[in-house]
Amino acid sequence: SDIILEHRGTIDKYMGDAVMAFWNAPLDDPDHARHALDAAEAMMDAMVGLNARWQAAAAERGRAMPEVRIGIGINTGACCVGNLGTARRFDYSAIGDEVNIASRLEQLTKEYGLGVIVGEPTVRAAGTDGLVEIDRIQVRGRHGVSRIFTMVPDDAEPDFVEAQQAFAAVLPQQDPAIWREAFYRAKSSAPARFAGYYQLMLERLSARGGLGGEPSPQITIDL
Repeated sequence: SDIILEHRGTIDKYMGDAVMAFWNAPLDDPDHARHALDAAEAMMDAMVGLNARWQAAAAERGRAMPEVRIGIGINTGACCVGNLGTARRFDYSAIGDEVNIASRLEQLTKEYGLGVIVGEPTVRAAGTDGLVEIDRIQVRGRHGVSRIFTMVPDDAEPDFVEAQQAFAAVLPQQDPAIWREAFYRAKSSAPARFAGYYQLMLERLSARGGLGGEPSPQITIDL
């Protein structure tokens, strides 16, 4: 929560173990997309210290503490923002398709094994600095596909971004040999936190056995 506020975010609500926040309201923020990305990066960095502290405290008591992981979905677009509800009960909140997509992207972090998934509109608004494409998804009810991205950790090898971008570029290719070559090149230079993502992609490739067809079936999400 403190990180969100420090990066000019507005905390909307807490939902169980989740927090919803948005940027660019109630005050205008021309760099809202970048501030949201910066907040997500700071939150992921903070989890490293928190896990170390919790595990050390558990060890002092002779107990084991599993690693706590979070998932963050970020999207950008036009929304309805303001006091929503009735004359007797209302909340200052944000609703709309783009809000729903952000929620779906957060849910996809578990499937891809990545801490942060960012929608293409956010990347268009903030630029690709520190981000890399990971896949293309279909939003039910919309034409075309949307690219999704994740953050590149500071410990990534210099050639990782180029290799992953090349891999993402061939995802729509029909020839699985092209897809496979790009996959192993990207995987060989990938940071440890990408292990779950490449396992998912390997399963997609293996399921086709090099026999052709769509090498990267698009994931479909609902609004």
